[in-house]
Amino acid sequence: MQRFLISYDISSNKSRRYAAKILKNIGERIQRSVYIVESTEKGIEHINNQISELLEDNDSLLVLPCCASCWDKALFARMEKDILLVA
Repeated sequence: MQRFLISYDISSNKSRRYAAKILKNIGERIQRSVYIVESTEKGIEHINNQISELLEDNDSLLVLPCCASCWDKALFARMEKDILLVA
């Protein structure tokens, strides 16, 4: 299993909700259209195919593999109930 950062920019509300549903079932949402997913290459290929079918003109999908070394160097911060969480 490998970790992937997946992000999409989809203009259709229906398609965007469907993409979110797919990714919420297998990964962790870290922003509205950004997810961390742990999967095999074959699993990611399947996800890529499913979401790519939803894309229209000017929509986009980014699937970025994150090696363990790069992931350990990643910075992440978010506000939660007026508290800044940094990881």
